Order: sequence, then structure tokens, then C-alpha cells
Amino acid sequence: MKDISRKHIVEIATQYLGYPSRHYDPDTENHGCNEDGFTCSGFVRFVLTKAGVNVPPHIRHAREFFDFFGVTIHESQKKPGDLVFFSRHGIYPNHVGIVVSDNQCIFSTGMRKGSVVKRNIHRNYKTKIDLTDPKVIYTKNPIGYKRIAFPTGTHQNILP
Repeated sequence: MKDISRKHIVEIATQYLGYPSRHYDPDTENHGCNEDGFTCSGFVRFVLTKAGVNVPPHIRHAREFFDFFGVTIHESQKKPGDLVFFSRHGIYPNHVGIVVSDNQCIFSTGMRKGSVVKRNIHRNYKTKIDLTDPKVIYTKNPIGYKRIAFPTGTHQNILP
């Protein structure tokens, strides 16, 4: 494992604020993983790779990051550099970002004419969410957090 720190992950992510975003297109070679236009999961993959994290090639979508990457942590344990997941449907994750502070994350909006943004994470179970507004659904009521972990045989080492 290379010398990887959560601070470095956040520094890299912050460098790309304002870069363009785009919708996922399975026919493109880079799958939204470069500066020409990031998808949400493409942005996370790009940042983690630049930080020295080996992201398996089969992990390309928010749901795959949620199901197969890292270790699930409780919201109260989240730290900068962890991943945060949101769901448009409340069933499975379809959006991912990188936690940068106790109440903020950075992500690619994944929309045409969108960009990489830093937004507050809101937790409010009583507020009805407009599921058609990506500005709302991707900042309210996160459905989970994951900490980066590195496979070491039968175990995983968690990023401190």
C-alpha cells in the first residue's frame, strides 16, 4: 500500500472544483473518468486513482462502489476522504461523492452543463424530498458512508 492519506484525497478532489460533468455513457472509453467531463463515480475513481488508491476496474458506478469497495461505516464515524452515497429512489445508491468536512462533500453533478461542486450534506428525515431535483436529492439524506480499505489477503486494512 502506497502512502495514501485522506487529507491528500480531499486536496486532489478540491483541485477539480468547477470542472465539467456529464452523464454516464457506456460507449465512451473513459466512462467519465477524466477532466473532459466527470460522472459522479468517474470523479471518485479519478480522484482515488490520482491519490494512489487501486480501484478495481469492474467498479465504475455508485452502486458498485457501495457494494464492492471499502468498508461501511456509521455516519457518526465519517471523516474527510470517506465516500458518501445518495439515492434518488431510496433503495440503492445512484450517486457518490467524497466527504471533505463534517457537513460537506465534493461530487460531480453528472449533468450536462454541470460541474464538480462542493455542497453541504443535509440530514432531515422529516422533509419531503423532491426526487426530480438533482440539487436536492444529491445533498439530502445520505444513505451510507464507506471508508477506503485495502485488501490484504483475507482481511482489509482501513485507511486511518
